[in-house]
Amino acid sequence: MAHTVSRDDFFHDGTMFYVEIDGKHRHPRCDASSLHGLLTYTPPSGPAPTKKDNIAKGLPPPHRDPPAHFYTAQMMHYGLKPLKTRDPAKKKLLAAFGGSATLAVPAHILQLEQQLATEFAVNNKGAAKQPKTKKVKEAKRASPAVTLAKQDLPNDAPPPAARDPKAGKKALRHVDVEPLRSSLEGLKHQDLVKIILHVAKDPAVHSSVTEQVRELQAAAPLLQLLPPPVPPPAPTAMRVDPIIPPKPARTKQTARKSTYSRPPRRPHIKPKSGGFEPVGIYELSVPEIEEEWPEYGGVISCLDVRPSSTGAHLWGTFDFGVVSGVFKSFGAAPSAPSLRTDFRWRGREEGEGEMQVGEGLKGYIKFLEGGSRVQGCVEGSFFGKAEFTGNLVDNDVGVDPVEWKRRWRGMNMSAYEVASARRWGKWGGEAKPDKPDASDTSGGEDGMEDDSDGAGDMRMAGDDTGSDEERPRETTKPRTKQTARRGGAPAFGVGRADSATRYGQETAPSQPSGSNPAPKYKTKQTARRGGPSRPQTIRVPANAPFRPIGAYTIVAEDFADLCGSYFDEEDMTLDVLPSSTGAHLWGKFDFGALSSVFRSTGSAPTSGGKKVPIVWRGRDSEAVDGQTWYDEGQTGYIKFLSGGRVKGYLEGYMAKGDFTGQLIEEEVDLSEVAEWKSEWRSLNEADSIASSKRRWGKWTAEPREDRPAASDTSGGEGDSMDVDEDEDY
Repeated sequence: MAHTVSRDDFFHDGTMFYVEIDGKHRHPRCDASSLHGLLTYTPPSGPAPTKKDNIAKGLPPPHRDPPAHFYTAQMMHYGLKPLKTRDPAKKKLLAAFGGSATLAVPAHILQLEQQLATEFAVNNKGAAKQPKTKKVKEAKRASPAVTLAKQDLPNDAPPPAARDPKAGKKALRHVDVEPLRSSLEGLKHQDLVKIILHVAKDPAVHSSVTEQVRELQAAAPLLQLLPPPVPPPAPTAMRVDPIIPPKPARTKQTARKSTYSRPPRRPHIKPKSGGFEPVGIYELSVPEIEEEWPEYGGVISCLDVRPSSTGAHLWGTFDFGVVSGVFKSFGAAPSAPSLRTDFRWRGREEGEGEMQVGEGLKGYIKFLEGGSRVQGCVEGSFFGKAEFTGNLVDNDVGVDPVEWKRRWRGMNMSAYEVASARRWGKWGGEAKPDKPDASDTSGGEDGMEDDSDGAGDMRMAGDDTGSDEERPRETTKPRTKQTARRGGAPAFGVGRADSATRYGQETAPSQPSGSNPAPKYKTKQTARRGGPSRPQTIRVPANAPFRPIGAYTIVAEDFADLCGSYFDEEDMTLDVLPSSTGAHLWGKFDFGALSSVFRSTGSAPTSGGKKVPIVWRGRDSEAVDGQTWYDEGQTGYIKFLSGGRVKGYLEGYMAKGDFTGQLIEEEVDLSEVAEWKSEWRSLNEADSIASSKRRWGKWTAEPREDRPAASDTSGGEGDSMDVDEDEDY
């Protein structure tokens, strides 16, 4: 039997050179033309045809974007640093094409492919000397269906080309049954079912596939019998898919795991008599999930809910097949039906087991008809938004919320990073679960005292940062700053008494008693070459007046993972300052690979602890490709917390994710705002087009800037008062 050879995450089995992701997803290299087509695919305009329309009109099946692990593998095939998330991986791959439709395979990858092919031939030369009669016998047993061996995993490779009717049976490849058996037995249940059912729809190969499935069942009963073959449709008849008989109903514990056919739903019941209590198990209908992931059609989506023992929160779990999770309400459990209860959730994706955590995971639930029905929505993950409705099937959950709380605390950024490192064969340390929230704990549950969610530290629901003892240390490692401080202009508050008073000050704050003045900052060109380091982090006293002003050192793991080869992670910075009128909060991020300017969508905040929505524009560094980013989808938020801390979220770039920061300077020159506004106006479509032409060595005129907005401009700052009637400020 032939043995696969591998090196550096690449494999060769004698016929195919491929990458294996997570030990189960195998992907050969997709040719550059096909890959470019996937990356640049644009759906047709107009209403999308249904599956019935496609069959009737003879149209090809609708476009299905390959999964994330496909693009991860292609990045490795083309010599790029792999990314695990689909959208960032696609953007990085498209950027590698550089505006053309061709992409060269690096020489070292081609050399590795040749080496593995040679190594396979040498190691398995004995296998080629097997008696010819044995090969012929096994080939007959395999029949045409053995072409299935190339479909080790569903959706991992482009669909097979249509058969040439003139080619005959000789055009089909015959493979030994043993490697085929080994490949099939290594698959997960649902993957195996998908492959078999797809191939078995062809009447020409149905009998031979059925024979192989029966052989597999003799060793391990993985599958039920396949449906009977379907005769070819008449020329004028509409194709009818075979009807798969439902499997027998399973017990409660295993009914949710079936992926072959949907078990029968349980009968609906009424809530217990008496007062309303949000407790029970609901079977759900989730149309968005069912349409997008039909392979999970055998899963009955469900939702379990129950308040905590103190009633401080409503806890629950949901299982949509492709994703499952635990949720926790922002406030107290509902005391009456028809009240909307908002929640945040954490969970896992079923396909790759990737953890789903972050600020954007949210949803809501409503109990209707006294609790006999529910409706709601879950959003924020790879599926976008999934609305659901459901009916009560059991008044008793049978699980204590304490177990859900433990699951919740175990799914956090620490666990995500550890799991991510392990998927790449690295040691990521031990995951640290979150500490219990005092507001939702009783001594009988977790050994903690009851308390309420206070606002004294400006912490909002969802900001599980723990107590002050857990928060950032008094001092952190000094970090350098890439951008220069512009001297000459007064710090915020000097000569601006009216503006400074809004944030609790009459003049600019003085240095703390006995401290040395902050050192002058270096220019951008010399910031990384040694010299004075940035000042240590500053802890703002709890009773200090709120001021959304200052320079922060930033930690943003998602951006660091994507852009780490272009900059030092310790150089990530954020400066913020309101405009002189307070109409907007302005700021500047510097992530090394990306420098961006942002502004709030509304007025500057006057208190902390609240999310301040922002929009941003930016530009890649020349080390990347100098691309301009100005799209409407570039959004996020920033939240000012106690102790001189900030946290927030950015999306719209090749990476998206959370960031946290600690104050390192309490003053920012007021002239910075005017420069940020000017930079904002220059980052537009005209600049993007001009930059693209320059990258191709073409001359282009200087792009025009956007006009200033009257709502955030004053003559005192030197900006004109032109009004752009089309902009919403």
